[in-house]
Amino acid sequence: MTHEFVARFVRGVAGVGLGTLIQILLGLLAFLIGARWLPKDQFGAFVLFQVIVLFFLMIADVFLQKVSITRFLIAEPDAANDIIITALSYKLLFGVGIGCTVLGLRPLADYLFQSPGLSRLFIYLPLFFLFSSLDELLFSILQGMHRYREIALSQVVTGLTRLCVVTILLVFIHMDVMGLLYAFLFSLAVSILFQWCWVGVRPGFSLHRALYVRLFRFGFPLGLNSILTFFFAKLDRFLLGAMVGLSGVASYEVAAKIPDNLQRLYQAFQSVFFPSMSELFSQGRRQEAEAVLNNSLRLISFVSISAALFVLLFQDGLMRLLFSAKYVGSAPAFSLLMISLNMALSGNLMGTALVAAGRSDRPVRISIVMTVVTLCGNLLFIPAFGFVGAALAALVANYCTNLTTSIWYLRKEGIMISWKDLLKPILLFAAYAAFILLLKPESFAFKTALVCLFVLSGVPLSIVSKRDLCLILSAFHSKNFVTEPMK
Repeated sequence: MTHEFVARFVRGVAGVGLGTLIQILLGLLAFLIGARWLPKDQFGAFVLFQVIVLFFLMIADVFLQKVSITRFLIAEPDAANDIIITALSYKLLFGVGIGCTVLGLRPLADYLFQSPGLSRLFIYLPLFFLFSSLDELLFSILQGMHRYREIALSQVVTGLTRLCVVTILLVFIHMDVMGLLYAFLFSLAVSILFQWCWVGVRPGFSLHRALYVRLFRFGFPLGLNSILTFFFAKLDRFLLGAMVGLSGVASYEVAAKIPDNLQRLYQAFQSVFFPSMSELFSQGRRQEAEAVLNNSLRLISFVSISAALFVLLFQDGLMRLLFSAKYVGSAPAFSLLMISLNMALSGNLMGTALVAAGRSDRPVRISIVMTVVTLCGNLLFIPAFGFVGAALAALVANYCTNLTTSIWYLRKEGIMISWKDLLKPILLFAAYAAFILLLKPESFAFKTALVCLFVLSGVPLSIVSKRDLCLILSAFHSKNFVTEPMK
């Protein structure tokens, strides 16, 4: 693996990661304002509204998958203009068509959830859906063009805009849930404008049928996978809304907010990992691709499981500090979702490697297994444990599926996973967690020492090596760090 490739990879991750981190922090502040200023039922209604929008975004992905745009732009840079205009044209058509069709489901939503707040929001669903759809597509286009600095800047501007508008409408003007909706719509519009400026393609409309068919054929399995991913990631919100009520949805969403945001931060890594792996596989450099995958699994697993240990130790205090005492009951679900996040990220890396290798049909098969396990877990655990049961179902589904089905499909493609590197951080966490649950430490200093000891133990156990640090530091020697595009 060349130094140029490693440096390019690290700079891309750092650039997008910085922008994503700032956007996440700004978005978290906006979320905290919404959770604190709005009643639980109104906040739960907005969460459910977003989940419904996400579901129809997954439906739209079946017809035009975002990942296919990124991969075609990388593979066929000379046809970039045609790809971009065709993708935008079809995305607009599908967005308007699906968005208007969704309005017909309003009576069903009223019947299932019996929420006046959700009913008020529903009329804005087509516009929210269209804006979200275009925003995601433009992100994928910039990703395919390796415009990582521009992605970072757009994320920062969007997050800052959303926070400012939420603060004005909820804190100073004292609006209800509609203020949260208007803030999100305005920030999405700003994001679309900024990203379109960075794309740098003249506006146009073209229904290039042959090109669309190629995009559709590659992306169709991934679109189905997106729907299945939605079901195992968000089905619990629908089940909680129907079985527990919107207050349960709000409590679970609070527990899931930090893990979800960390997964968004990981997407900064994944947005560079996927095109880089696609490049390696397309050039026949399979051994290098396998090395990148295993090193990524090792480091991502250790970082995420370290964060899970921190949350396990400080879960109650974090809930009180971030979301107020009324959400302290969400603490156990918070810890379970952080542990689940560890294997969710590893599974995403493995699925992304399969797509980069040209096997876009494999992730959908993995997601079928994940969906079945998740549905069974939710139906079993939610009646017994409420929203904590939904977190337990996610934990079981992620570990059972990714440690079996995902690794099996990789082996079928001749891509070997290092079991030692994958499981070592998880087994280390299990030992620390057993000690914590048995001892139940109360001292802040002792808890902090346990986290530090856990992180430092990664060095003698070879989870983190000096070579990792040297490679990362050497990548920053370029004067064009972050601003240098990947060519």
